[in-house]
Amino acid sequence: MPHKTEVPGQIGEMRAIEFFLNHGWEVDVPVLRSSSYDIHVHKGSRNFFVQCKYRRVYKGVVQIKNRRVRNKGIRYEYDMDKIGIFTVFVPTLNQGRGLLLVIPSERMNKSLSIRVEESRNGQKCLTNKASEFINPKWILDEKKSNVDDS
Repeated sequence: MPHKTEVPGQIGEMRAIEFFLNHGWEVDVPVLRSSSYDIHVHKGSRNFFVQCKYRRVYKGVVQIKNRRVRNKGIRYEYDMDKIGIFTVFVPTLNQGRGLLLVIPSERMNKSLSIRVEESRNGQKCLTNKASEFINPKWILDEKKSNVDDS
């Protein structure tokens, strides 16, 4: 029987794979589930190992932690020298269709809070807004290859 987080995690991975493929990236998936990354994406000379997450909004914020829990409750931090991108699929955003946030690993510390709703006190500075991580230019800047179907 799968762990309660396994299916949502797989949904997060599938949404990330779909996103990168739709934007002209090639995607590789490791054979072992115990790999230190979930997917590998590459396009031209650009090359990233990606850690995929699935999170829900709590009090207007999506919280991402730089760790995973393995069997027996052992916690491991991700190797930030290897992981280049974190993706986070949030199923309740985008009118219930879900939305993928793409986060460069330089923005991650031990954790990262991303605000998806305005704060009650109206705080604007020193916050990470979800809009910064939706379809980021650094992923989309290269033209898609034109495919001739004739």
